[in-house]
Amino acid sequence: ALFVAVASLMVSATSHGADPFSTEGAIRLAPCSRAVPDRALGLADVVDLALCNNPRTREAWASARVQAGLVGVAEAPYLPSLNATLGSSRNRVRVEDQETNRRTLNSASLSFSWLLYDFGAREATLESARQLLSAAVATQDATAQNVFLSALQAYFQVHAFKAALEAAELSEKAARESLAAADARYRAGNATPADRLQAQTALSQATLTRIRVAGELRNAEGTLANSIGLSANQSLPLSPLGQMPPPSDFDRNVDALIEEARQRRPDLAAAEAQVRAAQAATEAARANHLPTFSLVATPSWQDSSGLTTQSSGIGISVNIPLFSGFSQTYRVRTAESQAELRAAQRDQLQLQVALDVWRSYQGLRTATQTVRS
Repeated sequence: ALFVAVASLMVSATSHGADPFSTEGAIRLAPCSRAVPDRALGLADVVDLALCNNPRTREAWASARVQAGLVGVAEAPYLPSLNATLGSSRNRVRVEDQETNRRTLNSASLSFSWLLYDFGAREATLESARQLLSAAVATQDATAQNVFLSALQAYFQVHAFKAALEAAELSEKAARESLAAADARYRAGNATPADRLQAQTALSQATLTRIRVAGELRNAEGTLANSIGLSANQSLPLSPLGQMPPPSDFDRNVDALIEEARQRRPDLAAAEAQVRAAQAATEAARANHLPTFSLVATPSWQDSSGLTTQSSGIGISVNIPLFSGFSQTYRVRTAESQAELRAAQRDQLQLQVALDVWRSYQGLRTATQTVRS
């Protein structure tokens, strides 16, 4: 009955989808799937489709779930471990083709172990896993922002090339009319061959421009389809773009914008969490060479041809690592170097955030002044 209860507990605890430690509560976004509507797509439709259907969002969500599972693995040492062993054997002895002895042996044992104290190794390992989960969640946010931005850029790029294609077609039409006028003047004797050749050259250049812009439009449409998780050759009807006056309230202090970006950028938050995780991993590596204290219990039962024996034991186990060929020393050195590497990457990303904001700010100012001009 004891073994049946233990087996039932193990099956229920390891059932598919179980999350005993609720490690996935920090994951904010879940993957979704949305069909393309049978109508012209607006900006909100494009963004919604991208966030739901782009494989990068599912990849980031799955990565966060992987790290959430590792948090559960790190929390497991706080609970006792229980293992059951069942055995059954039948022994037969034959001497000179004569059977002399036949014996059936059935056995069962249960081992119970509970780690009581390990000088902070469990705490440091769990803290490292939690910080890595925070980094994964921040990376998930950054991925969603990148997908959002890619969809916006692709959407406006398609409209930009559509407008450019209309302009190129009008230029080609005007060049063709100019060539017809120049040819008429040439036949009437009012123009030189050079005038006619110049008109032919202008028409050829206008045609080449129209061909180039048409190719760029097809590439932009493929990029847009790819951003929302569709094949690049799938055509997407878009609703017309309304009037968009230049913004007038973006002119803020760039220093304040840089500081705000450093506080809100999820990739920088992920880098900071990576630094804290590496520091916790260093503490865990330092604690691994210290003793551990565990509570152990081992009840067992055995039946040998009707002779039943039972035994049990309980006590405290102390594991003292003495020497491991300097592997522990190098594990600590590796963990310390990893923490230094993460800190350097975090500092580099802080500089990159400031540069990103500066370039975006100056680009927006230049584009706005160009539109007004």
